[in-house]
Amino acid sequence: MKLHPVIGLVGKSKAGKSTLMKEVLRAVPGLQVIKSITTRGWRENEEDDLFYHFTSREAFEHKIAQGDFTVWMEHAGNYYGYDRTIVRDILAQSLGICAITEDKALEFAQEFLLKAIKIVPEGGNEMREAFYATHPGRKEADEKREKVHIPLAGYLVNSFAPGGKEEATAALVLLIEKIAETKKG
Repeated sequence: MKLHPVIGLVGKSKAGKSTLMKEVLRAVPGLQVIKSITTRGWRENEEDDLFYHFTSREAFEHKIAQGDFTVWMEHAGNYYGYDRTIVRDILAQSLGICAITEDKALEFAQEFLLKAIKIVPEGGNEMREAFYATHPGRKEADEKREKVHIPLAGYLVNSFAPGGKEEATAALVLLIEKIAETKKG
């Protein structure tokens, strides 16, 4: 069975990947989120489980031992990963979309067709620096991942100026439609 590709949004912390994912989910019929399974707790004001499936550390470690993940990582004392069976089930039906780090995108692409789109923030530096101040190690991790070279299906700027999100969303929708048309051909 031929699987649909995964749209993998890559970029530094607070580039707007999750925001853009929410927007394109409304605009692209049939697009499904590939949720990361994580052991981290819910964050304040976090919407349902749109991007994450929350689980215990023990359950996650069991899945690691079983070889259930296509990729997984430990960050800031928490695990994050993509369950290959869930990914395969989604991609059998439709295009999938997820946010993924550049280094894990390379691993993911060994098993599934990944179309990486780089999200580059324009503005929002004060917000990002405040985030880095409260999340030790994230700035260095972002800088390290920025040096990983991955094949890109697209590149777009997400401006934090008025109208920037709408422009980035429109551009992302066009890229996704182009990828979907390629799949049909």
